[in-house]
Amino acid sequence: MIKTDKRPQYDAHTLRRIYLGTDGCCHICRRKLILEHYARPGIEGAWEVERLVPSQDGGNAHMDNLKPACTLCSLEHGAARPPQFGAKTGSAR
Repeated sequence: MIKTDKRPQYDAHTLRRIYLGTDGCCHICRRKLILEHYARPGIEGAWEVERLVPSQDGGNAHMDNLKPACTLCSLEHGAARPPQFGAKTGSAR
């Protein structure tokens, strides 16, 4: 069985814009990220792209809906809606 990655693929220009949109920090915990460590969990500064409004809730792929999140926050956040996650962690978006 071949496992496929279901994450959207972003080109280098788009990833850079998403990364720079928060000055290279996780939009949840503000941890410093490393641009080249996108989608490389397990190493320092690794990050993923998150949608503030998930696709299943009508979220789109516009830049204002895409934010960088460190892999720890991304895993913890999962499919929780922003208010639920903020209340759970005490962080604000």
